[in-house]
Amino acid sequence: MKKCKPMLWILAAVLAFACTVAAEDGPDVTFKYNDVVLKKTKQTSIYGINNSGTMVGYYIDEKYAIHGLLLVSGEATTIDDPASMWGTEAINVNSNGTIVGDYLLDSDGDIAGFSYQNGQFTDVGPSGCIESAAAGINDSGEIVGWCTDSSDIVHGYLWNGENYIFLDYPGAYSLTLAWGINNAGLVTLQWIDSNGNYEAATYNSATQEYSAPINVPGAAQTYVHSINNAGDIVFSCYDASGNSYGALFTGGEFYTLLDPHGPDYTRPDGINDSLDIVGRWLKPGGNFEKGFVATIKKGQGKGDLKLMRIGASTGEAGVAKSAQSVHRPKSPASLSAK
Repeated sequence: MKKCKPMLWILAAVLAFACTVAAEDGPDVTFKYNDVVLKKTKQTSIYGINNSGTMVGYYIDEKYAIHGLLLVSGEATTIDDPASMWGTEAINVNSNGTIVGDYLLDSDGDIAGFSYQNGQFTDVGPSGCIESAAAGINDSGEIVGWCTDSSDIVHGYLWNGENYIFLDYPGAYSLTLAWGINNAGLVTLQWIDSNGNYEAATYNSATQEYSAPINVPGAAQTYVHSINNAGDIVFSCYDASGNSYGALFTGGEFYTLLDPHGPDYTRPDGINDSLDIVGRWLKPGGNFEKGFVATIKKGQGKGDLKLMRIGASTGEAGVAKSAQSVHRPKSPASLSAK
């Protein structure tokens, strides 16, 4: 267990504006996009949000150093793991305020996972891996992430409070990333198929089954991120032209998420039960991201959601579509808590 005393920063500027997205049928729904920017920084990137509105991410200061970031009611706290001289990224936070993320081990970009609570850092990740990251945590303290073994294979993992369990999507080619986990134990997974394309799926820790692929319709590459307790999921993806945009999966349908400031680069990463969504955008030709938080306009709710609908899911979250997609994960004896 390592301790670090964080230093406080003040959130400098939050630039708010509203964006109405045209309805396919039914009333329009307005998402209000707020830019989240810290003063005297090169970049502010937001990754996670909990049900209290607490946000986490990282920022790059004027000397290009990378610092973990905690935002509570507009006040920013730097979260730097003392084990790193090169940088810290906070990726997600649960309702208890426990933060998970990764820190840089060296100047080559190798990383290790951590959890942070009450001013204390704890290393997270299966033993025997050469690097790891912690990306998601639910209110029970279950943690998901990924690690790289000595053969350079990237495995997703689930820490259930007692053991690490490898999550390798059936048919994945050398890489599976576990990103988010909700209170029901449903885990979101990124994986690479045999053609080298990124696809998405879920893993149900209660039934120990993987879903069929859940990919954004029309996307060339699908990257899944966080999941809330209703099973709503946010994605980022690339089209055939290389443009990056966001997507929300809810009620069996996909809807586009596009910050007007970042028409070809919007990357939502976090979502809470109120459908508040956080992420990052980049202006055309820009070099440094800005964070955003998007909220549904007051007086409207999830039942009013009629954004630009992309189409129905190609799979069903949490339900295996065929016998081939049902797979029991491994829990090697060598995977034990650090």
